[in-house]
Amino acid sequence: MARRTTNRKQQGTVLKQAWEWADYTEPENVINDNVESAYRINTAACSPGNCRRNCKANPNCFNCLGERFWLSEIKDSYWLNCEDPENERRPENAFVGLKNLGATCYVNTFLQVWFHNPVFRSAMYKYISPTSGRPEQEHHSSENGGSLDKPLNVPTTPSKVSAVEQVPLLPSTTILNSDEAPTTVCGHLQLLFAQLQYSFRRYIDPSPFVDSLGLDTAQQQDAQEFSKLFTSLLEETFSKQAEPEVQNIVQSQFGGEYFYVTECLRCGNKSKRLSRFYELDLNIQGHSSLNQCIKEFLKEEKLDGDNQYYCTQCNSKQNAARYIELHSLPPVLNLQLLRFVFDRKTGYKKKLNSFIQFPDNLDMTEHVKSGGSGIGSNHEYELSAVLMHFGVSAYSGHYVAHIRDKKSGSWYKFNDEDIVKMQGKLKLSQDEDSTDTSPKPAKRPKCAQGFHVSKNAYTLVYSLKGHKGVGSEDDDVEVPPHVLELVAMDNSLFEHWVTQVKTFRQKLIAKGQESQAEIRRLYLEIPVSSEKDYEWISTKWLKDWMNEKTVTPPVDNSSLLCSHGKLDPNQALNAKRINIKAADEIFRNYGGLPRLQSDSMCIKCVQEQCRRIRFETRLSEDYKFVSDTLKSQQSNSANYFWVGRRSLLRWKVLANYQEEARQSLMDSCRVTANHETEDEDEDKARQHESNDMTMTEEGGKPQTLDGDLQDPGEQEEEDEGNSEFNEDLLCEHGGLSSDESCRRLVPDEVWQRLRYYFPSASEFPAAHSACRACQADDEEERQKNELHKLLASEQRTVLSQLYLDRNRPSFDNGDPFVACAVSKDFIDRWRQFLRYPIRNVPPERITNALLLCPHEKFHFNPGCEDDVDGASEMLHYVWQQEWNMLTRSYPYDHVITVTKTVTEDDVRELVTTPGKSLILL
Repeated sequence: MARRTTNRKQQGTVLKQAWEWADYTEPENVINDNVESAYRINTAACSPGNCRRNCKANPNCFNCLGERFWLSEIKDSYWLNCEDPENERRPENAFVGLKNLGATCYVNTFLQVWFHNPVFRSAMYKYISPTSGRPEQEHHSSENGGSLDKPLNVPTTPSKVSAVEQVPLLPSTTILNSDEAPTTVCGHLQLLFAQLQYSFRRYIDPSPFVDSLGLDTAQQQDAQEFSKLFTSLLEETFSKQAEPEVQNIVQSQFGGEYFYVTECLRCGNKSKRLSRFYELDLNIQGHSSLNQCIKEFLKEEKLDGDNQYYCTQCNSKQNAARYIELHSLPPVLNLQLLRFVFDRKTGYKKKLNSFIQFPDNLDMTEHVKSGGSGIGSNHEYELSAVLMHFGVSAYSGHYVAHIRDKKSGSWYKFNDEDIVKMQGKLKLSQDEDSTDTSPKPAKRPKCAQGFHVSKNAYTLVYSLKGHKGVGSEDDDVEVPPHVLELVAMDNSLFEHWVTQVKTFRQKLIAKGQESQAEIRRLYLEIPVSSEKDYEWISTKWLKDWMNEKTVTPPVDNSSLLCSHGKLDPNQALNAKRINIKAADEIFRNYGGLPRLQSDSMCIKCVQEQCRRIRFETRLSEDYKFVSDTLKSQQSNSANYFWVGRRSLLRWKVLANYQEEARQSLMDSCRVTANHETEDEDEDKARQHESNDMTMTEEGGKPQTLDGDLQDPGEQEEEDEGNSEFNEDLLCEHGGLSSDESCRRLVPDEVWQRLRYYFPSASEFPAAHSACRACQADDEEERQKNELHKLLASEQRTVLSQLYLDRNRPSFDNGDPFVACAVSKDFIDRWRQFLRYPIRNVPPERITNALLLCPHEKFHFNPGCEDDVDGASEMLHYVWQQEWNMLTRSYPYDHVITVTKTVTEDDVRELVTTPGKSLILL
């Protein structure tokens, strides 16, 4: 097998060979052979599969453009932008899920629990709508015969084959274009149960039922409160039915009774008040097991003190006990664990995350008063459903239900549309552990066999063991014919949709295979077989064409054009030569402009590029000659010329900038003669600037440049395009600068080569005198500096103690003296001048105005200790004779004196002027 081309240097070799002729050919002598070489049309085509990446330098290389995908075997599934519609079909022997409408998962859990109660479902099917004798109209907005659900799914691969195809939409389950469509809440529930039992779909849409209740699908309600209200609504509605089984279904299935008992502790008389319930509300706060919660529900409450009970038997207030006494329990016992409680601190409900343990089998015998009516003496229950809430807030989160199927005894997890059969026994810990996102999850307590523990369960449903009600088997349940008809209509719609999608998928596959065959055939026809029969086309377009994930745009060759409207030789790197017949088919199928045929090669651009190459070649040769000549310090030239040191260091960079500016005006090459991009060329030009050129200057001959010259790279940006060659040796008057440190001499042969690139540069032979005006300025500056040096020397001698900050006036000793205050700013500038008289100018005057207060008195206290008034930052004290010496050379605005005297009683006094302030020390 041939070795794949991987070395980028080989690409560079092809580019270099394409322009080798330019080294010995003048631009005006360019012929057609040179043009064809520049466009590399004679480069041998790369063998198929022989490149790891497409060869930009070879217009005949068609590898790595995306063709491997089309030339390989493509699976049928690739062309499909939708899933198999059978994924939406209800699996065999599986239950049907319910669509979550936004925040209705709590409703879905109750619907599944009620549906899986065969006795309740049987009664629901026997419900007769009060309006069943006349056509019923739907009133909720979602019930529209033409409404559709969202598409089965979003296209996963937006391929060019399926980009304009629309996936058939899954019809909604909300069937309303029938006279038998329900209009009541129970009618909708009846249809919903029938759909859950007989639908072909994996899940159904409960929108009509939810809308009939007036629930906001975007707002989550209190699940336990919803259960209570809906149960009351069902009882009220069923009470109007003629069929006894339907009329009493709520009470017979969920209703129990207990007494509120108040017992007088004096006489033992009991007062009882009967109450019915459909669920027991159990407080879980402070408890860890269901048994503890039930015992608290039934515990005695003492009535004493101010809360005594009035006993009718004793005819007076007496201490009493109040408690609940269970009288009868229903076949289905709903236990509400009060996880959502009111928080007085926040004013909102909060969720209790306490772990509660509960059994698979619950014996309520010890809690029921003997002799109760209803279900006799059997009070043994088995767990049939657990409703759970996942989330930290009482106002958000997600609801799921775990329900035991009565036929098989298997447990199922109902999570809206998704239903999972649980392997083996009920395992709540798996769900809770996977959904716990808290940083430090609470440790799950251990529980005995036959028990479960949960921190998310909020409703437990227990069914009486051995109890069989009417319609407890599915086979005994008869669904109303008009309801079955509605379900059959929906199943028919679903089957029709499945057929549509399958047909659609087959069309996609056929279209994809057709597209593959077309692209494969055209790709194999693209290579040019004749040198004269070809066209140029954008490489980018070819890649877009063979990109299976994007729609192919029209051909756009505009980026390949030069300023003359032809194929730019530098853009030939981004183009390929293709067969003219293949080009005709491409433009016919996809359109686009312009078409670049074999006569589109631009000779003017090739000539300009030739000139650029020759310029680069000469520049490199001249740069080497100049550098070698100056380094060798040998020259036979009798004539020398002045060149700016910085210009000599940067002349190659300046020559490149000048050439680029010329080309920019001509709107030409974006690629340099050595075949790098413009950005790469600019980086190269900047690199030239940092090249260190070693030069010398001794006895009018070259020598090493001064070491203190600034690195040109530091000033590159500000000088770029702004500086001109040799302008750095010009003075402000336009003549030769008198500062010889900024210029140096070069021999005539060097100057002539530099002159070629900068013909307008200023020329100064070695004998050329410096600017007379500058020389006069230099002499004046020299004399001024001499005067400054003399003045500084004299003052350093006569005022040495002040200059060196020695022997300063002190107010701590006992000797009398007179001192003067001078501003610190003056003393600092004066010392700088004396230290460096050439760099600094002498101070103009002594300004003491800042040392006086608004009343023109001395602002500071000479006797102040620890510099509290900040005098050290504002002034210096000098001796009287020092002040006299300073004022001979510098004018002043105020004289501030401090006179220290000592009385006969050894009392020291300080008198300051102006102001004549007296200070006692």
